[in-house]
Order: sequence, then structure tokens, then C-alpha cells
Amino acid sequence: MDEMSASEMGNQQERLDAARIAMLLDTDGWVSIRVLQRSKVRVANLTPYCGAVNTSPELMEWAADAMTRLGIPRYVQHVNVAKYEYAKGNKAQIRVLVNGLRRVQSLLKLVTPYLVAKQKQAILLMEFIESRLAASLKAAYTERELQLANEIRALNSNKGGNFRPISSETVRAAQEMKSMLNGMIQSDLTRDRESAAEMTVPVL
Repeated sequence: MDEMSASEMGNQQERLDAARIAMLLDTDGWVSIRVLQRSKVRVANLTPYCGAVNTSPELMEWAADAMTRLGIPRYVQHVNVAKYEYAKGNKAQIRVLVNGLRRVQSLLKLVTPYLVAKQKQAILLMEFIESRLAASLKAAYTERELQLANEIRALNSNKGGNFRPISSETVRAAQEMKSMLNGMIQSDLTRDRESAAEMTVPVL
């Protein structure tokens, strides 16, 4: 039997890493999208994110290293849950996180074929990412993109789909509320400046 070439060995290691990461995401991780309400670009910012959490430093160090070998930007977060009253004595959590359109896309291209429990979320999230990358940076979310976000969040809900869905109506209502609050703040600042000016102008 011919010896396996370095290229073949590399491809085999890549597939093995991808399969193991997929198993970690299936069991101790998430393939999801989160709604941030404090975006400067738009009221609701939908951010793809994947990750896994475990208390084993060895396992999570391996996961971080494997993602590095696969060329996937990630970051590691250590969470000391024992500082919370309800978690006294619990081990610290280690989280390996991948956020953002292109980073999550790179991860999903490799692991989706190996996912089992979260493959549907991955397929929907890839559609969302491809749609956003094809649009301009500040483009409003389409109805299909909002639908994809809600389907992904529903699949990940552990309360039978009981979550707050986002729609063009909720985005519009949030935008109107933000505009109203900004207007009130600006009015308050204007009144404060006028009051300050009145106090500093000398009486003739």
C-alpha cells in the first residue's frame, strides 16, 4: 500500500477536526443568531454566533487549537461561575466562541456535513449569512432574513418555541421609540443649554 501523502494526511486531519468540532457543537454548543438592540447601524442587529461551553480545560483547549488549525478566528472566554450565589462550588466554564458573518460562515462550511442535532440550524444560518453578505453593509433586513432568524431561534428554544420573535413591525416600532427618545433627549439638552446661557448672560 502506498504511503499516504502529506496532503492526504492533512485533509484527513482537517475532516477529523471538523467532525469532532461538530460533535462538540451538537452536545455542548450552539449554532444560533442573537438579536442585539444597541447597534449603531440599525435598531436590531442580527449576529450569527456559534460556540461551545464546557468545564474541561483540556477539551476546550483542543477545540480552540483545532479551530486555529482550520483557519477559523475564535476567542476563548473563561467564566468563574462560582462567584454567583446559585453556583457556589461549581467549576469555571470555558467557552470557545465564533461570532460574525464571515467567521461563522467559515466554521459552518466545514462542520455542517457532520452536524446531527444542529444541522438544520446550520443550513438556515448559512442562508442568512449568504443573504447578508450579498447585501450592502447597512441594508435593512429582508422579510426572509427575519424569518430565518426566527426559525433558528425557535429551533434553539427550550420552551417549546416560546421566545420573542422579531419582525419588520417590531423593528419599525423600536426605531420609532428610539427616535422619540432621541428627540426627548435632544430637547432636554437644548433646554439645558438655553438655561445655562440665560444664567451667564449679564443683565443690562
